[in-house]
Amino acid sequence: MFGKRSRNEDGSGQTLLAVVMPPLNDVAASGKPPLGEILRRSGAVSSMQLDDALTVQDRDGRPLGEILAASGVPSSAITAALGEQTDMHTIDLRTVEAVPDALALVPASIARRRNVLPIALRDGVLDIAISDPFDTALVSDLARLPVERVNLLLADKQPLSDLINLRYSDLDAVGGLVNAYAEAGSFVEVQKRRIEVDETAPVAQVLNKIVGQALRDRASDVHIEPLDVRLRVRFRI
Repeated sequence: MFGKRSRNEDGSGQTLLAVVMPPLNDVAASGKPPLGEILRRSGAVSSMQLDDALTVQDRDGRPLGEILAASGVPSSAITAALGEQTDMHTIDLRTVEAVPDALALVPASIARRRNVLPIALRDGVLDIAISDPFDTALVSDLARLPVERVNLLLADKQPLSDLINLRYSDLDAVGGLVNAYAEAGSFVEVQKRRIEVDETAPVAQVLNKIVGQALRDRASDVHIEPLDVRLRVRFRI
Protein backbone atom coordinates (compact mmCIF):
# COMPACT_ATOMS: atom_id res chain seq x y z
CA MET A 1 0.00 0.00 0.00
CA PHE A 2 1.68 3.21 -1.03
CA GLY A 3 1.36 6.78 -2.16
CA LYS A 4 3.12 8.08 -5.24
CA ARG A 5 3.85 11.68 -6.21
CA SER A 6 1.37 12.89 -8.80
CA ARG A 7 0.30 16.17 -10.37
CA ASN A 8 -2.31 16.88 -7.71
CA GLU A 9 -1.82 20.47 -6.57
CA ASP A 10 -3.24 22.67 -3.86
CA GLY A 11 -4.07 26.34 -4.24
CA SER A 12 -0.40 27.30 -3.99
CA GLY A 13 0.52 25.18 -6.99
CA GLN A 14 2.52 22.77 -4.80
CA THR A 15 2.72 19.21 -6.11
CA LEU A 16 1.15 16.87 -3.56
CA LEU A 17 1.70 13.23 -2.78
CA ALA A 18 -1.29 11.01 -3.58
CA VAL A 19 -1.45 8.63 -0.60
CA VAL A 20 -3.61 5.56 -1.21
CA MET A 21 -5.61 4.20 1.73
CA PRO A 22 -8.00 1.22 1.68
CA PRO A 23 -11.52 2.71 2.15
CA LEU A 24 -13.96 0.49 4.01
CA ASN A 25 -16.25 0.17 1.02
CA ASP A 26 -13.35 -1.00 -1.20
CA VAL A 27 -12.42 -3.69 1.33
CA ALA A 28 -16.03 -4.88 1.43
CA ALA A 29 -16.27 -4.88 -2.36
CA SER A 30 -13.05 -6.90 -2.70
CA GLY A 31 -14.77 -10.03 -1.50
CA LYS A 32 -12.34 -10.43 1.42
CA PRO A 33 -13.87 -11.90 4.60
CA PRO A 34 -14.63 -9.48 7.47
CA LEU A 35 -11.92 -8.98 10.08
CA GLY A 36 -13.74 -11.09 12.66
CA GLU A 37 -14.13 -14.01 10.26
CA ILE A 38 -10.43 -13.92 9.38
CA LEU A 39 -9.58 -14.06 13.08
CA ARG A 40 -12.05 -16.89 13.70
CA ARG A 41 -10.67 -18.95 10.82
CA SER A 42 -7.12 -18.47 12.07
CA GLY A 43 -8.10 -19.65 15.54
CA ALA A 44 -7.26 -16.34 17.19
CA VAL A 45 -10.84 -16.00 18.48
CA SER A 46 -13.67 -18.41 19.14
CA SER A 47 -17.13 -18.04 17.66
CA MET A 48 -18.42 -17.04 21.08
CA GLN A 49 -15.70 -14.37 21.52
CA LEU A 50 -16.51 -12.96 18.11
CA ASP A 51 -20.25 -12.87 18.77
CA ASP A 52 -19.67 -11.07 22.08
CA ALA A 53 -17.35 -8.54 20.42
CA LEU A 54 -19.82 -7.86 17.62
CA THR A 55 -22.54 -7.25 20.20
CA VAL A 56 -20.32 -4.68 21.92
CA GLN A 57 -19.53 -3.07 18.56
CA ASP A 58 -23.23 -2.74 17.74
CA ARG A 59 -23.72 -1.03 21.10
CA ASP A 60 -20.85 1.48 21.15
CA GLY A 61 -19.53 1.62 17.58
CA ARG A 62 -15.88 0.99 18.43
CA PRO A 63 -13.64 -0.78 15.87
CA LEU A 64 -13.84 -4.54 16.19
CA GLY A 65 -10.07 -4.89 16.48
CA GLU A 66 -10.01 -2.49 19.44
CA ILE A 67 -12.75 -4.43 21.21
CA LEU A 68 -11.03 -7.78 20.65
CA ALA A 69 -7.66 -6.40 21.82
CA ALA A 70 -9.29 -5.19 25.03
CA SER A 71 -10.69 -8.67 25.58
CA GLY A 72 -7.24 -10.23 25.42
CA VAL A 73 -6.81 -11.19 21.76
CA PRO A 74 -3.11 -10.74 20.83
CA SER A 75 -2.52 -7.51 18.93
CA SER A 76 -0.18 -9.36 16.57
CA ALA A 77 -3.07 -11.60 15.47
CA ILE A 78 -5.31 -8.58 14.87
CA THR A 79 -2.60 -6.80 12.86
CA ALA A 80 -2.00 -9.92 10.75
CA ALA A 81 -5.74 -10.19 10.06
CA LEU A 82 -5.93 -6.50 9.08
CA GLY A 83 -3.02 -7.05 6.72
CA GLU A 84 -4.83 -9.96 5.07
CA GLN A 85 -8.06 -7.96 4.84
CA THR A 86 -6.43 -4.89 3.26
CA ASP A 87 -3.59 -6.57 1.31
CA MET A 88 -1.07 -4.52 3.30
CA HIS A 89 2.33 -5.76 4.42
CA THR A 90 2.86 -6.04 8.17
CA ILE A 91 6.05 -5.24 10.05
CA ASP A 92 7.52 -6.51 13.30
CA LEU A 93 8.84 -3.38 15.02
CA ARG A 94 11.34 -5.45 17.00
CA THR A 95 13.28 -5.98 13.77
CA VAL A 96 13.60 -2.33 12.69
CA GLU A 97 15.53 0.72 13.79
CA ALA A 98 14.02 4.04 12.67
CA VAL A 99 16.67 6.13 10.92
CA PRO A 100 17.10 9.85 11.71
CA ASP A 101 16.64 10.96 8.08
CA ALA A 102 13.20 9.32 8.00
CA LEU A 103 12.18 10.64 11.42
CA ALA A 104 13.07 14.19 10.38
CA LEU A 105 10.46 14.13 7.60
CA VAL A 106 7.41 13.62 9.86
CA PRO A 107 6.84 16.05 12.76
CA ALA A 108 6.38 14.53 16.20
CA SER A 109 2.92 16.11 16.46
CA ILE A 110 1.70 14.17 13.41
CA ALA A 111 3.45 10.96 14.45
CA ARG A 112 1.74 10.99 17.85
CA ARG A 113 -1.66 12.18 16.61
CA ARG A 114 -1.87 9.57 13.84
CA ASN A 115 0.20 6.87 15.57
CA VAL A 116 2.62 6.58 12.68
CA LEU A 117 6.40 6.17 12.60
CA PRO A 118 8.71 6.78 9.61
CA ILE A 119 11.31 4.03 9.71
CA ALA A 120 13.34 4.13 6.49
CA LEU A 121 14.17 6.44 3.59
CA ARG A 122 15.73 5.04 0.43
CA ASP A 123 15.97 6.74 -2.97
CA GLY A 124 13.03 9.04 -2.28
CA VAL A 125 10.85 6.22 -0.90
CA LEU A 126 9.69 6.63 2.72
CA ASP A 127 8.54 3.59 4.73
CA ILE A 128 6.00 4.48 7.42
CA ALA A 129 4.57 2.12 10.04
CA ILE A 130 0.88 2.71 10.83
CA SER A 131 -1.66 0.94 13.05
CA ASP A 132 -4.95 2.07 11.48
CA PRO A 133 -5.27 1.37 7.74
CA PHE A 134 -8.62 3.18 7.64
CA ASP A 135 -7.43 6.52 9.05
CA THR A 136 -8.25 8.60 5.97
CA ALA A 137 -7.24 11.82 7.75
CA LEU A 138 -3.68 10.52 7.56
CA VAL A 139 -3.72 11.23 3.82
CA SER A 140 -3.71 15.01 4.22
CA ASP A 141 -0.91 14.83 6.80
CA LEU A 142 1.34 12.85 4.46
CA ALA A 143 0.45 14.57 1.19
CA ARG A 144 3.10 17.30 1.45
CA LEU A 145 6.05 15.13 2.42
CA PRO A 146 9.10 15.88 0.24
CA VAL A 147 9.44 12.32 -1.06
CA GLU A 148 8.56 10.49 -4.25
CA ARG A 149 6.64 7.66 -2.65
CA VAL A 150 5.31 6.45 0.70
CA ASN A 151 5.08 2.78 1.64
CA LEU A 152 2.54 2.14 4.42
CA LEU A 153 3.25 -0.86 6.65
CA LEU A 154 0.93 -2.25 9.33
CA ALA A 155 2.24 -2.58 12.88
CA ASP A 156 0.78 -3.47 16.29
CA LYS A 157 -0.82 -0.40 17.87
CA GLN A 158 0.70 -0.33 21.37
CA PRO A 159 4.28 -1.26 20.43
CA LEU A 160 4.06 1.40 17.72
CA SER A 161 2.93 4.03 20.23
CA ASP A 162 5.74 3.06 22.59
CA LEU A 163 8.35 3.31 19.83
CA ILE A 164 7.02 6.70 18.73
CA ASN A 165 7.46 8.03 22.28
CA LEU A 166 10.96 6.59 22.36
CA ARG A 167 12.10 7.98 19.01
CA TYR A 168 10.42 11.37 19.31
CA SER A 169 11.81 12.56 22.62
CA ASP A 170 10.33 15.79 23.96
CA LEU A 171 13.84 16.70 25.03
CA ASP A 172 14.78 17.22 21.37
CA ALA A 173 12.92 20.54 21.45
CA VAL A 174 14.23 21.76 24.79
CA GLY A 175 17.40 23.35 23.41
CA GLY A 176 15.49 25.62 21.04
CA LEU A 177 13.08 26.70 23.77
CA VAL A 178 15.93 27.53 26.14
CA ASN A 179 17.55 29.64 23.43
CA ALA A 180 14.24 31.42 22.76
CA TYR A 181 13.91 32.23 26.45
CA ALA A 182 17.45 33.64 26.58
CA GLU A 183 16.98 35.72 23.42
CA ALA A 184 13.73 37.18 24.75
CA GLY A 185 15.56 38.52 27.78
CA SER A 186 12.67 37.43 29.97
CA PHE A 187 14.35 38.14 33.29
CA VAL A 188 12.11 40.00 35.75
CA GLU A 189 12.25 40.66 39.46
CA VAL A 190 9.41 38.87 41.25
CA GLN A 191 7.81 41.19 43.79
CA LYS A 192 4.76 39.12 44.69
CA ARG A 193 4.37 35.67 46.16
CA ARG A 194 1.67 34.71 43.66
CA ILE A 195 2.30 35.18 39.95
CA GLU A 196 0.40 34.29 36.81
CA VAL A 197 2.11 31.67 34.63
CA ASP A 198 1.91 31.88 30.85
CA GLU A 199 1.92 28.24 29.67
CA THR A 200 3.02 29.33 26.18
CA ALA A 201 6.18 30.98 27.52
CA PRO A 202 9.42 29.17 26.53
CA VAL A 203 10.37 28.36 30.14
CA ALA A 204 6.95 26.79 30.79
CA GLN A 205 7.21 24.74 27.60
CA VAL A 206 10.67 23.53 28.61
CA LEU A 207 9.40 22.29 31.97
CA ASN A 208 6.32 20.67 30.43
CA LYS A 209 8.42 18.77 27.90
CA ILE A 210 10.95 17.62 30.48
CA VAL A 211 8.24 16.38 32.85
CA GLY A 212 6.27 14.78 29.99
CA GLN A 213 9.32 12.86 28.78
CA ALA A 214 10.16 11.81 32.35
CA LEU A 215 6.67 10.38 32.80
CA ARG A 216 6.86 8.45 29.52
CA ASP A 217 10.30 7.07 30.48
CA ARG A 218 9.01 6.26 34.00
CA ALA A 219 11.85 8.19 35.56
CA SER A 220 12.08 8.35 39.36
CA ASP A 221 14.28 11.47 39.39
CA VAL A 222 14.93 14.40 37.07
CA HIS A 223 18.23 16.26 37.34
CA ILE A 224 18.48 19.65 35.60
CA GLU A 225 21.95 21.14 35.41
CA PRO A 226 22.34 24.61 33.81
CA LEU A 227 25.74 25.04 32.16
CA ASP A 228 27.35 28.08 30.55
CA VAL A 229 25.90 27.56 27.06
CA ARG A 230 23.56 24.58 27.43
CA LEU A 231 21.19 22.74 29.72
CA ARG A 232 21.91 19.17 30.83
CA VAL A 233 18.90 17.01 31.71
CA ARG A 234 19.34 13.55 33.20
CA PHE A 235 16.72 10.99 34.18
CA ARG A 236 17.08 8.19 36.71
CA ILE A 237 15.12 5.23 35.34
